Amino acid sequence: MLYAAFTLFPPCLVNAAEGELVISCLFPTDIGSITPPVRRTISSFSTYSTLSPLPQSSSPAILKASGSFEFRNFRPLRAVVVVGSATIIHSWAYHQFNNIWWNHPQTHFHLYRGWKQNQGLYDFGFHDSLWLHMDKFGHFYCARQLAFLMTETFNWIGLSNGCSSWLGAASSWLFMLEIELFDARFQEWGFSLGDLTANTAGVLLPVLKAHSPFLQKFTLKMSYHPTKQGIKNDYFIDDYAGMTFWLCANPRPLLPRFLRNWWPAFLNLSAGYGISEKTDGKIELYFGLDYDLLKLKTKQPALNKLIEFINYFHLPAPALRIQPSLLFQPFNF
Repeated sequence: MLYAAFTLFPPCLVNAAEGELVISCLFPTDIGSITPPVRRTISSFSTYSTLSPLPQSSSPAILKASGSFEFRNFRPLRAVVVVGSATIIHSWAYHQFNNIWWNHPQTHFHLYRGWKQNQGLYDFGFHDSLWLHMDKFGHFYCARQLAFLMTETFNWIGLSNGCSSWLGAASSWLFMLEIELFDARFQEWGFSLGDLTANTAGVLLPVLKAHSPFLQKFTLKMSYHPTKQGIKNDYFIDDYAGMTFWLCANPRPLLPRFLRNWWPAFLNLSAGYGISEKTDGKIELYFGLDYDLLKLKTKQPALNKLIEFINYFHLPAPALRIQPSLLFQPFNF
């Protein structure tokens, strides 16, 4: 119990220096910077630490979660702006979701059991999904994007990287949970354990990538080309047939040494997943190229953040569709 409490709620120190108040929550890995009496008190916990500082060479695309939670530069006025903006966006989002999904007959809280409702897998069965689990990719991707935006927002109001990344994940997860709770009371839907799993994985991905060199090698991207049904409905949020999700990585570390200098640093390989139709469609698999926009460096921090956000979208690039039939597409998007 004591170890769990120490890990989840690390000791907080209050320092006053040069006229500013600094509240720091320290993980066991930070004890080297604590005075000897306090260090002796918590040194026994240091071997249990699972967090490590970020390497200096980490990609700027990674949401950096250091071990120290600080409110050094907290700006109340910006926080007020964020709260007001979040309230407006939340109201707009509810209105949109209500028009798309929540105007159906309601019932009591219940779990969604899948499209066929006879597999007993509660929306986890692969062949029991109306959209062949494209919606799960969508939940994962949206949760990850929302966590990215919320993390940057908390950074903007003056919170530290570590605090911002965890608050970004938590606030994004709560927003996605709210959607699931609304779904749970509609007869056609229900509370989806599959959606909840995808949401949780999506919001945690940025935090995990900050401490996993292996995960830092991959980027999940999305491309979208509106279908006739999507244009007819005037919204794209469930136009799954027009979406493709891509797992992208740079192959240079795997190439023979004599080929590494030949391969462009900005050029990735990507594997794509999509469907041909929203209902009763076929799975589409792709293999193609992708561009790593993070290789574009500017002197403007705001522009770099915009490039970082755009990099989560797969731009038109050559691709080979390998299922359901072979088809080369010079500009797949």
